[in-house]
Amino acid sequence: MDSWDHLSSKLTNGLASYDVRAILQDRTGTCWVGTFGGLNVWSNQQFTSITTRQGLSDDRVQTLYEDSESTLWIGTQKGLNRLRKGVVRALTSQDGLFHDVVNQILEDDSGNFWMSCPAGIYQVNRQHLNDVADGRTNRIRCVAYGESDGMVSSETAGGSQPAGCKARDGRLWFPTAKGVVVFDPQSLPENRIPPPVVIEQVIVDDEVVHGDRSSRPKEAPISQLAPHEVSAPSPRLLRLGPGRARYVEFRYTANSFTAPENVRFKYRLEGHDQDWRDAGAERSARYNNLRPGNYTFRVKASNNHGYWNEVGDSFAFSLAPHFYQTAWFSIACALAVIGVGFGIHPVRVGVIREFERLRQQHALELERARIAQDMHDELGANLTNIALLGEVVKQNLSRTELIQTEAEKISNIAGGLVDNLSELVWAANPKHDTLPELVSYLREKIGSFFEGDAIRCRMDFPANPPDLPVAGNVRRNLYLAVKEALHNVLKHSRATEVCVRLRCVSDDTSRETHSPSKPTTLEIQITDNGRGFDANGNNNGLHHGLENMKRRLADLNGTFNLQSGPGQGTNICMRITL
Repeated sequence: MDSWDHLSSKLTNGLASYDVRAILQDRTGTCWVGTFGGLNVWSNQQFTSITTRQGLSDDRVQTLYEDSESTLWIGTQKGLNRLRKGVVRALTSQDGLFHDVVNQILEDDSGNFWMSCPAGIYQVNRQHLNDVADGRTNRIRCVAYGESDGMVSSETAGGSQPAGCKARDGRLWFPTAKGVVVFDPQSLPENRIPPPVVIEQVIVDDEVVHGDRSSRPKEAPISQLAPHEVSAPSPRLLRLGPGRARYVEFRYTANSFTAPENVRFKYRLEGHDQDWRDAGAERSARYNNLRPGNYTFRVKASNNHGYWNEVGDSFAFSLAPHFYQTAWFSIACALAVIGVGFGIHPVRVGVIREFERLRQQHALELERARIAQDMHDELGANLTNIALLGEVVKQNLSRTELIQTEAEKISNIAGGLVDNLSELVWAANPKHDTLPELVSYLREKIGSFFEGDAIRCRMDFPANPPDLPVAGNVRRNLYLAVKEALHNVLKHSRATEVCVRLRCVSDDTSRETHSPSKPTTLEIQITDNGRGFDANGNNNGLHHGLENMKRRLADLNGTFNLQSGPGQGTNICMRITL
């Protein structure tokens, strides 16, 4: 007894539930236990549970069956389940199963499953179940048997295993509420007569327009019916006026004297449905808010053994459109829109031209104001200095040395004034508003900037820059920023070499190229091998020049990056989008 008690406590430990309903040992010797808490497998001296979390349709397992392919079938109170290679696939009444409660699973010599349920016994081909489980077809075909087929009671017993068995002679035995059912699957009579199908009623917007209690005046000719009423040239073809068919219901039936409760239906509304709809045992079909057009409702039915009446019954009707739903109304609206478009096009073109004129005028005024400001800043101060130096010379004509010094100052200021004036003229001239002109100008100015100086200047410019437009203010601000950077190199860096690199880069690549369909970034890098400086510190004279460069790049919606450190040289990178 000690050994028995030890085994008992060991086996119950780990079960999903102590309410055991089925036990099966498969061909490999593995033991499966079905409980009202899930399916359990005994392996490596412990239980492992398979429940709805792993895909089981229901945790209340009632029966287990292993087929010839070593596939485990699990019957529950909410469907049939297939366990193959560790994967659970659930099949329920939504997939076409006759009933969700599975009391027992038996297999005949032809590969058909016979399953009992509270509503009778039904047969389904095992391969067909596998096809549905694997997605090769989407609907289970079942043949059901009940009291109309000779059973004393359709309510079979279940809840624990076994709830049926297969005898050595191939006959199947099932317990019911009123005795035992025994039959030979190979000799059961088959009902091959499909049931006739009849559409009993058609209801449109709560009005019966076909069938019993129809309110339509059948004797009235079509011309006497109001547009909102239903008119029909024949009893089977109806014409609905505009605004009808917000709700349409078709009620149908199939006259079968053998197991009428097992009759199944499919229907389709041609002009609306792409394919047939499986209605199961439902005997009505409903549609809402149909669009104007011609429709034919078709319904077919199968008997209790799955033989279909493919002809079925049909009902044709048409729904007239409102005037605003007709083709001529759409054409008229389209023509009206086109006419309005042609009518307002000259006005639109005039507005666009006026807007463009005002935009150009505003741009011209801004450019004139900029040139005036530059001339005031660049020329005014220098001319004032020349005038003051001239007065000094006039007052000291006898002092030869002073005159020479002041004359040299006047000459230097005048030379700078000529350069500034040349830069203003270059920036204002619209014929230079291209990238090649900017590159050529930079190459010329940078080359002359270090003439006569010990600093060696290298330039890395593209041989054939893309022909992109560059506005005058952009060219000027970019040139002045480059000029300021080179001035700092010449004045503060103590460098022996400086490199100026210019390249055009499309935004979608890091390669030096240009794509007409992508924005292009113009990048200018100025690198020297000088003494460098602390970029985060207070650098006296450098600070004002750096702020000027940053401000100019910000005005162009560009970026300005500076990297430097004591003894590490300086690298400046300017980027703008053209």
